[in-house]
Amino acid sequence: MNPAYVRAISGMPSEQASEILKELFDELTRPQYVYRHSWEEDDLLIWDNNRLVHKATTLDLPKGAERIMWRMQTRDAGNPPGDPSFLLQNER
Repeated sequence: MNPAYVRAISGMPSEQASEILKELFDELTRPQYVYRHSWEEDDLLIWDNNRLVHKATTLDLPKGAERIMWRMQTRDAGNPPGDPSFLLQNER
């Protein structure tokens, strides 16, 4: 769930949906749930886009530094945790 992509709740009046979404987004960004990385040379970070809200920033990179990313995606990454359908499909 990310405020950049989620702006409505299907079947709900926009005012009511906006209030609920604001509550959810505020909860997701409470300090105890936020990790902010201070970049150093040769750092490697790995996260799961399906399970986290993340926001990339280059504010603390040294002047002239570049941010290089490689993306890796696992097969059937859209399945929710504990969903056995992935295992069943791949055990055949």
